[in-house]
Amino acid sequence: MKVDITKQEFRLLLDMLSVAGWIIDSYRDRDDPAIQPYDMLIQKFLSLAEGFGFGDLVEYDRREKKYYFSSVYEDIGTDTAFVNDFVDMSFWEELAVRLARRDLLEEVGGEAALEEMEPDEAARREDELADRYYAEFERSGLDRLRLVRTQ
Repeated sequence: MKVDITKQEFRLLLDMLSVAGWIIDSYRDRDDPAIQPYDMLIQKFLSLAEGFGFGDLVEYDRREKKYYFSSVYEDIGTDTAFVNDFVDMSFWEELAVRLARRDLLEEVGGEAALEEMEPDEAARREDELADRYYAEFERSGLDRLRLVRTQ
């Protein structure tokens, strides 16, 4: 198969590969066999950067025999903006959803009671609880979030 790609499209692909690589590698051991096929594909595309006129954005480490994004690429930071937005939004989303789930479980009396609820009703109630947290976090961020000590 042959895919025609413009120089501008290849540049966008570099950003996509950087974001994908960050997500895949962030919390895994680099020797994890699950990431090897992805790493190999990223390497294949990074090896083409010079031919598309983006040799300054990628560097080759002869000792490791691997391509990496260069400091020039990292200074541009296009991928970083996407990653930072994702991390920020994921944090608030996960925090609200997990707190809402906790509150719902307390409200209904535990996991067994929750399983007895109509799924639509449980989802509606969990969404209502999450919406309260979203509103609070939008107003105050983490300023009013505290651990309550129980003894």
